[in-house]
Amino acid sequence: MKFEQKLDGDTLHISFNGDILYAETTDLSAFLENLLGEKFEEAVLNFKNVSGITSSAIGSVIDFHEKLRASGRKMRISGISDKAYSVFKYFKLDQLFPIEK
Repeated sequence: MKFEQKLDGDTLHISFNGDILYAETTDLSAFLENLLGEKFEEAVLNFKNVSGITSSAIGSVIDFHEKLRASGRKMRISGISDKAYSVFKYFKLDQLFPIEK
């Protein structure tokens, strides 16, 4: 799994490539935690190139969202594979933050 980030104005674009399995959850959590110190208004997560994601990784995304919201920032998902989308919908995450295919 790889992470990429790019700041465009006040929007931080974050792309994930590869499956996010249990073993990668610690790396994902640390990566997202480090981003909290950066200056941006909105984080846009792209899961287009992720076919598999575990519930623990989803927990890391939810934690990131909650911390962003607590600091007055926003998060949305723009770009998601069909398989990952079905997992996010199953957990009703589309009710927490916007998910755009």
